Amino acid sequence: MKRMQAGFTLIELVIVIVILGILAATALPRFVDLSGDARAAKLDAAYASVRSASNMVHASALAKGLDNTLQAGAITAEGGNIDILGKYPTGNTDGIIAASGVGGSEYDIDSAGADDTAAGAVIFQVAGGTDTPTCSFSYTATDGTAPPVISAPDKSGC
Repeated sequence: MKRMQAGFTLIELVIVIVILGILAATALPRFVDLSGDARAAKLDAAYASVRSASNMVHASALAKGLDNTLQAGAITAEGGNIDILGKYPTGNTDGIIAASGVGGSEYDIDSAGADDTAAGAVIFQVAGGTDTPTCSFSYTATDGTAPPVISAPDKSGC
């Protein structure tokens, strides 16, 4: 009389559990900490926003026929007035920061070197990075003779 097997043996179950454990141990580190990738993506979004805002303000200034002098509140965008110098946003709170809309608790923005009468530099840094000023990029406003300089994002501290 033949005997029919009705289930799995204990050794088969142990082997399956061991294989699942090995798969979980190899896949788990990839999903444990994605915060660095999230900060890098946030930095890319801010960078794109600053570049776009600078270009849109420049296009508006050209369309309005504005000159290269410092002009407070010359362009209206997103319901706010944008200061311009050389037909681009100034490097301060009333310039590129207002035009881009980048701010809030997710970003550490340093515009200490900027004022309303000179081309200033603004450093945009994603909050929560490892070191300062990594995971950042800078916007250096024009002096009225050349376009602003927007540095490439430094993602080393994200």
